[in-house]
Order: sequence, then structure tokens, then C-alpha cells
Amino acid sequence: MSNINTPTKWSQIVGPFHFYLGLFLFKTGVAGWHPWMHEKTMRQLQRASDAGIEDALLMFGQLLRYKGATVYNKTAGIRYLESVANTGRAEGQFMLAEAIVDPNLISQKSPENAVALYHRAAEQGHLMAALRLSKIYHNGLYGQPVDESKAEHWRNQFLSSSGLEVES
Repeated sequence: MSNINTPTKWSQIVGPFHFYLGLFLFKTGVAGWHPWMHEKTMRQLQRASDAGIEDALLMFGQLLRYKGATVYNKTAGIRYLESVANTGRAEGQFMLAEAIVDPNLISQKSPENAVALYHRAAEQGHLMAALRLSKIYHNGLYGQPVDESKAEHWRNQFLSSSGLEVES
């Protein structure tokens, strides 16, 4: 794996090209035609991620987290998600929190870290993070006490932002 945090000048210039090529190959299904094409597609996304392209960090991190063949790949996916979460992007914070609480992954972060990430994402308007917080406070998950007022607050934020009607 290359240096995630220190992209070179050249990689910053060609990084967007790598991302859009990898995105095109992935979205059109060309990557699935042959294992060789799949490897080349993943290589493009890795190069773009290593160049610090946020969309690539998010996409590549999610692909490795969900579809990684080994524990090493899944752990690398979490590192990519952590990189994008550290930029303050709500989707990255949410996806990292999801990885932390995933019982199938071994994470060195505690569930309390996930709750903090859900909060940061929900405060930026991330709907699913607000819904997760509502569930966390309603059921007392991840070391949080049951708190119906917080659960209702986050449930209402989810409902009002999603356009769903709140029944009285």
C-alpha cells in the first residue's frame, strides 16, 4: 500500500484521472469482465486514493471494507475510510462509524468512537447517521445510556430532513 497521507505533486495531478477511469470501469461493469480488468480498476482507485482524492478514498475504502478478500484488505479499507473521515466529510465519518461497529470486522477503535463519528456526521445533516443515533439512544447501544429525549431529537431530525411526515 502506498503512502495515503503524503501524495506527491505528480499524483495530485493525475489522481483525478485515475479516479474517473476507475469509476468508469467500475460503474459500467467492465471491471467484472475479467479478473485482470478488476485488478486494473482497483489499481486506478488505489492510485487516486493514495493521491488524496476524497471521492476515491471513500469509494475504495468502501470496496475494500465490504468486498476485501482478506482481513488485511478490510483493515486497509478502514484506513482509507479514516483518511476521508479526518477531512470532515460526513459520508466518510458515517462509513467509518459503520466499520467500527461492524461485528464482522476487527477494529481497534471503541464503539464510543463510532458514536462520536455518528454525531459529527448527523450534525452535518447526514440522514442515516441521525437515524443510527436515534436507535443508539433508544436502545442504549455502544455504552450509551437509554435517553428517549436524545432518541426523539435524532429521530425528528431524520424525519424532517428526509421529507417523511411526523405523525403526532
